[in-house]
Amino acid sequence: MHHPCLDTFVAVAELGSFSKAAEKRYISTTAVVKQMNQMEAETGVTLFDRGRRGVRLTEAGESLYEDARLIIRLSEDAIRRARQLGRHDLDIVRIGTSVLRSAMHLYPLWAKLNAGCPDLRIYIVPFEDSRENYLETIRNLGRDIDVIAGIYPAGLWNNACRVLKLTDIPICCAMSRRHPLAQKERLAIRDLYGQRVMIVERGTAEHIDAVRDELLKHPQIRIADTHFYDLDVFNECETTGSIMITAESWTDVHPSLVTIPVDWGFTVPYGLICAKEPTSAVKRFLEAVLALSDKGTDASGIC
Repeated sequence: MHHPCLDTFVAVAELGSFSKAAEKRYISTTAVVKQMNQMEAETGVTLFDRGRRGVRLTEAGESLYEDARLIIRLSEDAIRRARQLGRHDLDIVRIGTSVLRSAMHLYPLWAKLNAGCPDLRIYIVPFEDSRENYLETIRNLGRDIDVIAGIYPAGLWNNACRVLKLTDIPICCAMSRRHPLAQKERLAIRDLYGQRVMIVERGTAEHIDAVRDELLKHPQIRIADTHFYDLDVFNECETTGSIMITAESWTDVHPSLVTIPVDWGFTVPYGLICAKEPTSAVKRFLEAVLALSDKGTDASGIC
């Protein structure tokens, strides 16, 4: 739906080379140069600074690059939604997946659901864990993504969605495998004395706020606020030698971190998050999950 020149432009911008963009696009270098010259002629601005070491975006090129990426993504999303709506013979549930909210946790459950709902089809849709993108995904559940499996705050992001709770996940501590406490099988709160403990800022989730309140009773613990749980926070934990308040379901997110339970009993809810008004296919999916739980199937085991 978007002009192919935009794909070529993005390739040149990201690779910094007409020839490398040509290889990626499976066209000749001459064709790439011609397309870029045409874009500059049509826009009336210089998009690239061209030198012996390659090409670099101008300020105008940077602006067009950001918009081009958005146009391409919106175009691809529009085509995908149209194709999905065109499949009238199928009931489709689009499950979002990311590093911190992996759809892999649903795979054991889906094997059991498939027997009872053979006409349901699952699409796996990737998304990013950044704060802005995740909150945007939550606000628009039902557009590109129907269901996300993960932990969630009690407030449900200002009631922007609904949730089917599956279980409660223990709140743990994560740290580098090189940390002096990394060999312990279980931690007591006194083990955190003298440590820098990273915890998400107050107001993000009341279950984490409860942990913060407990930590504040111990002035020997140095609390470090973090803005949101994303991969940058996990990397910071590893590189700074800090301890991070985390969830048991994130044990395998970072290979250099070890997750250890703590003797405090704090938990955070885990479940399936969907739009406030889910489609009939999503309702069937959630009802099937609930039925498995009612029959004694350990749906919480997917976490």
